[in-house]
Amino acid sequence: MKRRQTDHNEIARTGEEPVCAFVPKLLPLQPALDLGGTRRRLLEQALLACGRLDGVSALLPDPDLFLYAYVRRETNNHWENVGVRKQRPRQPARCACSTQ
Repeated sequence: MKRRQTDHNEIARTGEEPVCAFVPKLLPLQPALDLGGTRRRLLEQALLACGRLDGVSALLPDPDLFLYAYVRRETNNHWENVGVRKQRPRQPARCACSTQ
């Protein structure tokens, strides 16, 4: 099976440093993407949920600590499902730069 080239690399400069950037080709949307009916409603619901999440995150004093609690809970749930005994969770490490 012959594969067509789907990308190319470009050299760009960031300040004084040259970097290699991967640039994919645009997708051929044939047929065009249909965002009508059910898909439109789902997209609007998703965007509304993102807006709510963004609004709530502005009220948090430390969003990383908030996220840590959920990641920790999901990790514990995963290991319980696998059959590993649940250990007492450690407190998250606080670094000096997070007090700014």
